[in-house]
Amino acid sequence: MKKILLFAAVIAVVLISVFYHQIIATKGFYSYQQGRADAFIKATISWKTISFSSGDYSTTADQSLTLGSLKFIAPFDTTNQEITDSIVKTTNGDKSLTISTSKVPTDFLITNHFSTIEKNATCEFLSSTASLSACSSEYNLYRAFLELNKTDIHIFSTIDNKTLYNKILMIRAKEIPSNTISPFETQSIKGFLFTINTNNYTAEIFDKNDQRYTLTFTNLDQAEVAFVLSNVFLVTN
Repeated sequence: MKKILLFAAVIAVVLISVFYHQIIATKGFYSYQQGRADAFIKATISWKTISFSSGDYSTTADQSLTLGSLKFIAPFDTTNQEITDSIVKTTNGDKSLTISTSKVPTDFLITNHFSTIEKNATCEFLSSTASLSACSSEYNLYRAFLELNKTDIHIFSTIDNKTLYNKILMIRAKEIPSNTISPFETQSIKGFLFTINTNNYTAEIFDKNDQRYTLTFTNLDQAEVAFVLSNVFLVTN
């Protein structure tokens, strides 16, 4: 009987210790967010559907723009154009479309100098929250990065995952141009459109080879943006 009572006491001590540490970690988790409320508000995503029904601007677009493996069409006549190996910019008055890419991976794990251990832990964490293999592609990682939300963490989440969640959302608050985001996919690309305001947008897109491109739309309305995104084609040799 004494052995049973002793065993029960040991189990009780262990459980109390585990729950105590979880409660302290959870308290610290929320205190961290409260002290950075503005950043966590910015990092909270509002998902929005984008319609690809747009006007026909093809008769006014005098030329296509090519960068990497993709060809784009501007929804206005080009009056000025800047071209480098990694950036194409076309303008007409106050309207502009800028397309950029990089041969160097631009995921947040690399740009924020995650250690190998941190990378592995983050890949495992985001794979579980997004229900996909987060680090199998640039697109999957970026999607999991954006889709992470507060329902993915609860009182029984590990302390490491609570810490990772807060770290990732702080990075997201710094990196995303807007927290109003529209996911989309066409035959040539897939990605995410960030609505800054009614005439300014940014899109992060990925081609069939998982190459990432950033599109910046200045003084273009949603119909013009939708036209550009729905008329991206693979370059044929």
